[in-house]
Amino acid sequence: MTGYYIFKSYSNVDAYGYFYTNSFNPSDTTINLLAEDDESGGYGQFLIRYWLQSSQTYVLVFTTYVPRITAAFSIIATGSSNVDFRPVIPPSSSIS
Repeated sequence: MTGYYIFKSYSNVDAYGYFYTNSFNPSDTTINLLAEDDESGGYGQFLIRYWLQSSQTYVLVFTTYVPRITAAFSIIATGSSNVDFRPVIPPSSSIS
C-alpha cells in the first residue's frame, strides 16, 4: 500500500542502511539509490523514512560501517501496511 514507511535497524554493531528502487548493483552502489543512513536510529543504527509506492519494488541493504564485520540484526518496518522482506543475493556475490 502506498504510504510513508520507516525502517530501523537493531544490532550490536554499527549499522549502515541503503534504500534502493528496483534493484541493487554492488558494482555501483549509487545506481537506483533513494536514501541512506548511518546514525539516525541512535546507538549506531540506521533509520530510513521514505514514501513508498505500492506498484514499486524496493531493496533495503543492511551493512556494517566497518568492513568485514558480521553480526545478527533485525529490521523493524512501520507504515500504513505490512512489509514483506525477502533476502536477495546478487548474482556476482558469494557467501563464505
